[in-house]
Amino acid sequence: MRNKTQSKQICSVSAERELIGLFLSWMLFGVLCNQIYLYWKYVPNKQTFMKIMVYSIFVLDALQTFLVTENTFHVFGEHFGDIDVSNEVGVTWFAVPIMSGLVASMVQSVYAYRIYMLSKSKIIFASIILLSSVQLTGAIMVGVEAKNAGVITGILGGNESLITAGIWEGGSALCDIIIAVAMTHYLTVLNRGNGNQKIHDLLKKIVRLSIGTGVITATLALVTLAVAYIPTRQSFWITCVMILGKVYSNSIMVALNSRLRIEPNCFYPLWEKCDAAAWHVPRGDTPLVTFSRKIVITRPEQARLGSVSGSFLEV
Repeated sequence: MRNKTQSKQICSVSAERELIGLFLSWMLFGVLCNQIYLYWKYVPNKQTFMKIMVYSIFVLDALQTFLVTENTFHVFGEHFGDIDVSNEVGVTWFAVPIMSGLVASMVQSVYAYRIYMLSKSKIIFASIILLSSVQLTGAIMVGVEAKNAGVITGILGGNESLITAGIWEGGSALCDIIIAVAMTHYLTVLNRGNGNQKIHDLLKKIVRLSIGTGVITATLALVTLAVAYIPTRQSFWITCVMILGKVYSNSIMVALNSRLRIEPNCFYPLWEKCDAAAWHVPRGDTPLVTFSRKIVITRPEQARLGSVSGSFLEV
């Protein structure tokens, strides 16, 4: 009877942590939607590789959010109060650890690509990709073990589960630390030889941002790892892993959008007319075309073209 009562208490606490994780996941997904819109609307000259990675990350995060929401509705809506149902793993074995590990791996791959473009260092690039693959393997192993366990109380119940969780979160944290240090170092070196004040300030901003995002993702991975090894705090592990992927996706989008400065009350130039020259042009020559345009400005001090101003540096 005592074991049954204790099991019910664990299930109740785990369900509460899962609900908190769902709320935080939706909040971060809303922030991600805004970041994706800014990237789509205002980032010029988007590289094909970056577009594929960014939109793939968004699709994975959206799918993860919907799957976790469906599972939570199943627990708290259709079977409210049923302890056995609240203890079921459901689709979370795939939606949480595996998809979070995949998103983290994609984000780390983007950072590895950017670092390689800055430094041309194959060693740093290979190290990041290797650690990213290790953490993804650990995430898949955690997902498989959760599926085999079938119940939430069975997750992290043995030494093997703790080892795979350590591979996942430990590898992820180490990879994030290397990324933050490498980005900071190479951007600082690049900034020393720069004489343009605007680009200098922009690079300083990106350096601070690289440190901040690296610290946030590495800290969350370490906290997730720590609560997995503390028996009295293992229920918090569910909350941490539910938001892990969203934190990674938001960190890369903040980095990509950090170079934009959007100002209100500025308008794109309106093309008033386009007149082609009516002269006779010999065969094979290119005709001369002249353009005229009219710019609408509401206030003189805002005489800038476009709705986005500021420097844009692809690093």
